[in-house]
Amino acid sequence: MKEKYRFALSFSAGKDSFLAMKKMIEDGHVPACLITSVLPIGRSHMHGLRISLLEQYSESLGIPILFDTTREKFDRSMALETARKAKTLYRADASCTGDISLSEPRDFNSSIARELGMAGFYPLFGMDEETYTRELIDSGFTVMIKSLSTALELDELVGTELDEKAIRLLAQKGVRLTDDTTDIHTVVVDGPFFIHPISYRFSDSFHKGKFTMTDMLPVS
Repeated sequence: MKEKYRFALSFSAGKDSFLAMKKMIEDGHVPACLITSVLPIGRSHMHGLRISLLEQYSESLGIPILFDTTREKFDRSMALETARKAKTLYRADASCTGDISLSEPRDFNSSIARELGMAGFYPLFGMDEETYTRELIDSGFTVMIKSLSTALELDELVGTELDEKAIRLLAQKGVRLTDDTTDIHTVVVDGPFFIHPISYRFSDSFHKGKFTMTDMLPVS
C-alpha cells in the first residue's frame, strides 16, 4: 500500500503551487499547511501579495498558513525554522513544491526536508509546460495573469484570465508558461479546494522594471 503523507506546501498562490497541491491530493496525501515566504514589508516574495490576502487564501482553502519572513530567497535558517514549525504544529511529515524546471529551489527544499526527516515531493518537475497549464485550467481553476514581461507587448493581458485565447497569444510570442520564468506570473483565485473565491480587485496596470503588472487588492 502506498504511504500517505501530511505535506507542507510551498505556496505562492500561483498556478504551479495549486497544480502541485492537486496532484498530491489526488495521490491520497493530505495538506497539513501552506508555507509562504514574505518580505519584512508584509508582501510575498513571489507575487508581492499582501499578508491579508494570503490569510484569505488560507481561510478559503481551509488550510493553515505559516509565513517564512526573510530578506533572502534561500534563507536556510529561516526555512528550517518554518519547516520545523510545520512538523511540530501541523504534523507535516513531507514538503511539496511546484518547481517545474529550476533545480536550485527544488534542491534547496529537498535539503531542508532531509535535515528534518521529512519526505520531499516535486510532482510537477519536468512536466511539459503547456500540458500542465491546460490540466490546471481544465480542472476548473481560475488563473489570472498578474504580470508579464513588457517586451512581449501584450500589456492588455495583465489583469485578465489565462484562458485559451491568452494561451495562444503567449505561445505565439514563445512564452514559457511556468511561473518559475521571468515572462509571466499568475494567481489562482477560484476552483477546486476553494470554499469561496478570493475577494479581490486588480489595480490599474503599471510598469516596474521589465514588467507590466497589477497589484492585487483585498476586498472586504
